[in-house]
Amino acid sequence: MTSLIAATHSTLLLLPLLLFPLPFGSSAYFVVPIQDQPELTAEQQEQLKERDRYAEETSKLRAEGKLAEAIEAAHKMLAIERKVFGNMHEDVAGSLEQLADMYEQRVLDPLSPSEREDLAAARQAREEVLAIVKRLYGVTSQPNKASTPTQHWKVTDARLAAAHVERLAGLDGAERRRLAEAKQLSGKVVQFHGQGKFREAVDPARRALDIRQEILGEEHPDTARSLNNLGYLLHAMSQYEASRPYYEQALAITKKVLGEEHPETASNLNNLGALL
Repeated sequence: MTSLIAATHSTLLLLPLLLFPLPFGSSAYFVVPIQDQPELTAEQQEQLKERDRYAEETSKLRAEGKLAEAIEAAHKMLAIERKVFGNMHEDVAGSLEQLADMYEQRVLDPLSPSEREDLAAARQAREEVLAIVKRLYGVTSQPNKASTPTQHWKVTDARLAAAHVERLAGLDGAERRRLAEAKQLSGKVVQFHGQGKFREAVDPARRALDIRQEILGEEHPDTARSLNNLGYLLHAMSQYEASRPYYEQALAITKKVLGEEHPETASNLNNLGALL
């Protein structure tokens, strides 16, 4: 089973048999182990129902391109989660990631009047996510290598996401517009893919890859996702020899940047394995 990955910095789309993780796990959906969840009061359960309504409103507004209203709804969602769960909780981290994604999206908008404020808000949200996942996951160990400590993949994602904010801050207006273009192109890839139009999706996939290689570099998770996407599309059109180098490059990057235990590394390995 192969998977197409959309680096959207912001939204997490889940389609049948296809994984679309957020950039660096950005806006990732965290799951708290059942045994770690305290029993909620009736009042808290009602508050979470209200939280869910704000979550739906956030998604709807984002899909409509109404970022200011979506950010306002997401802040209300986050406030409820802090009240019910406290600050060190994965649901809080998930909402903070959504907010960071939206603030970063506005940074890429050349017409946005609040670039400095949006960068500061994104930075603060990413730093808090990193603090939460470090507290929740800390240092783990690789299987069969108990003496070799390593960080959990969610910590890796949070570190990379925080670093990405600093990268955005260092880009000029033209470079940010190029990244915004790459995001739009990736959206077209997802759209064409959903319609089964693999051939039409190849050109925007190539263009998104070119931009990310130019602006973000060869060893960036978004570059790896674009490589994987292009390999996937060629694979879907039975162009097996053409797809292989893209899968191999994507796998090499995720192994190096994300680590061998990361879900995206496993996904890319699965893609390559399905080809061979």
